[in-house]
Amino acid sequence: MWAYRTALATVVATFFLLIVGGLVHGTGASLACPDWPTCHGTLMPEMTGLVFYEHGHRLVASAVGLMTLVLAGLIWTGFRENPALRWLGVTAAVLVILQGLLGAATVIWRLPPAVSTAHLGTAMVYFGLLVVIAFLTRPGRPVAGVPEGELHPFPAIRRWTAVSTAVVYVQIVLGAVVRHTNAGLACTGFPLCGETAWPAGAVWVHMGHRIGALLVIAAVVMLVLVIRREAPLHRAFRTLRVALLVMLAVQAGLGIASVFTRLELVTVTAHLAGGAALLALHVAAWMVSREANRFGTPLAAETVTGGARPSEAI
Repeated sequence: MWAYRTALATVVATFFLLIVGGLVHGTGASLACPDWPTCHGTLMPEMTGLVFYEHGHRLVASAVGLMTLVLAGLIWTGFRENPALRWLGVTAAVLVILQGLLGAATVIWRLPPAVSTAHLGTAMVYFGLLVVIAFLTRPGRPVAGVPEGELHPFPAIRRWTAVSTAVVYVQIVLGAVVRHTNAGLACTGFPLCGETAWPAGAVWVHMGHRIGALLVIAAVVMLVLVIRREAPLHRAFRTLRVALLVMLAVQAGLGIASVFTRLELVTVTAHLAGGAALLALHVAAWMVSREANRFGTPLAAETVTGGARPSEAI
């Protein structure tokens, strides 16, 4: 129970950390503390101006790191019968340490785009892993060793979830490239680029992100259609279908608004948070498809006589 609660708390704290990280870049505070691990030579500088965002980010990141280490310890001691889960906890701890090192490198090396992009890409992998751990530690989940025939997995949903997750993740990383190469306003028109004086490379990066958005829309819509076909009455999947479509619409709207508002702080930060939320929904869909007996079983096939299909057991 404590591992599950800690995992949920760490998921929430990490989502907040992603938002704070977006504010650091959006306010131009990335180098407000030019040294690391201290800030202007002290561990507790005066929290004013841009230092509030940059050092605040470091403090939240430190809290998330500590929570992750506690979570890994709880999993290691409380799930001795599940070695795979124990190593997932260790992996989370390794990733959060790597994140700290990447964060340090962005400051020490003065914000190289490749390192800054890797910092966000690793953060999203870590965030997704925490969602997986939260699923695996929840009370009452199917225990290890349950026969495959009793799990009733949804292979088609799992395949499309994997595809859509990959597309969403690549789009998030591409968004980080746009952000850290300052290509966010390389195109100021919509849906076309419009007149621009920006270098051609920046325009291609920006338009690549827009094309990626179209691929995300196609992938998510296809996933929702597959879920609708394979599990029309499945309660958890019904909720996920709605959540995926709503989050997709919100993300598209925030992406367009980011251009028209010329990267207004709240809009672009919400866009980053929306990408993380969309990724988390995909991870949730994957986990539900693996453990269908926790939420319900697939619908039985229609009878030869044309009788109605029975409702799922939920």
